Amino acid sequence: MIYFEPISIGWEACALSWLSKCNPVWANAEYKPIIMAMLNWIIPDCLKKKKKNCQQILKPGDINIVMTTLSIFEMLLSDAIEETPDENAKFITSWFQAAISYAVIWGLSGNMDTESRIKFDEFYREVCFI
Repeated sequence: MIYFEPISIGWEACALSWLSKCNPVWANAEYKPIIMAMLNWIIPDCLKKKKKNCQQILKPGDINIVMTTLSIFEMLLSDAIEETPDENAKFITSWFQAAISYAVIWGLSGNMDTESRIKFDEFYREVCFI
């Protein structure tokens, strides 16, 4: 049997695997492409910024911080889905946007030192809100 380290297959494969195990109410064939598009839009640039300009207190590796980000995203989405099941379709893409914004901030920059958090914050505001 061949085993692969997560880093050898990349964060996208890990994200797809994670997504296949998530709640099918929001991780279904209709919404998976939207979620992956959001992740592909923000994760690569954030990882590059982290590597080039930021210092982490701990060094868990890119795959681990992406998986942490995805776990936070899942937690936020699951809470939203449970609280308002009748309004899921109406607000789900807004919930995706809000959850990914929050999850990236804490998942990717949560273990950075103070100076790096400031740099990351400036970068993230430019990328997400302009």
